[in-house]
Amino acid sequence: MKAHLTILAALVGLVHSPSAGAELTLFARYDWKDGARDVSGSPIVHDGVLEGEASVSDGKLVMSDWGGVDLGVMPELDGATVVLLRFEDVTFTELPEGATGRYSVLAGAGYDSWWVGVDFDLPPYGNRTALRFNLQGWGMDSYDAEVVVADDLVTHFDSIEYRYDGAAAPEERIAIRWNDGDWQLRGDSRIETVDTFSSLEYVRINDGGRADWDPMEAVLGPVSFYSSQVGPYGFQMPGDSNQDGQLDISDAVDLLGSLFLGDHSVLPCGDGTMAHPANKTLLDSNGDGDVDLSDAVHVLSFLFAGLPPPVLGTECTVVSGCPDVCAQ
Repeated sequence: MKAHLTILAALVGLVHSPSAGAELTLFARYDWKDGARDVSGSPIVHDGVLEGEASVSDGKLVMSDWGGVDLGVMPELDGATVVLLRFEDVTFTELPEGATGRYSVLAGAGYDSWWVGVDFDLPPYGNRTALRFNLQGWGMDSYDAEVVVADDLVTHFDSIEYRYDGAAAPEERIAIRWNDGDWQLRGDSRIETVDTFSSLEYVRINDGGRADWDPMEAVLGPVSFYSSQVGPYGFQMPGDSNQDGQLDISDAVDLLGSLFLGDHSVLPCGDGTMAHPANKTLLDSNGDGDVDLSDAVHVLSFLFAGLPPPVLGTECTVVSGCPDVCAQ
């Protein structure tokens, strides 16, 4: 087994970024023994929902075709500069002879967000195993990048880890390692403008392939998520601009004052600016990625016209980088 990669110096501690030095925090872990369970102690419970042909056998998640697990929205990832995703005890089975381009997706977060998976080339087209990743999502093939694992078919991994470091230089932002080896660096100039991680849709663990590729079966043990964005946890009421712990007309008025009258030089979260990811998460009620007049209108429409609530809902929830102002 021969790897065609530049080897990074040995990682010092599993929860440290070697290039940025940022300490990562475990916020979600699933052991699958009783179905998908969050055992991280995070105040947000990311309940996994088994779908399709996914099942639990001997404490391991078994998936085939497009069956998988939806883990829900993970705000701990949104705006993070460093993210670590770890799969343990991964096995691929049912590799039919003569197949090529075998591909199994291990994790993703929506059509236009991120995913990481394993790519196989099989005889008669060759022998190769590679880890493939994309920070933009399905249908954005120009953002695909890969790290070759071996000039051979690798069907079992003690562990697979994917680390995205948005604070590093573009050529060092992606690092993947497998079987508890060293980090393998990979960058891509096409993503040099991407400096924070996005996970605004449901995070999903599944296996399968694109329409022109045959699906396969995957078995995996615990899955863990780490993020630089986690903690201290800040429980917030979505859209609560004036920080009184509830959502009402005063929040729309407060946001309008911040936007157009300069009433607030410092917003409640992060560095106090409108550009900070935490303030965007809290105040972007309509979910269009910006905080502007339309968000105040959205709050008023929800309160008085019966239109949909803020995208984060109407319950007290964690917005990393914000203070605690409400109780879950």
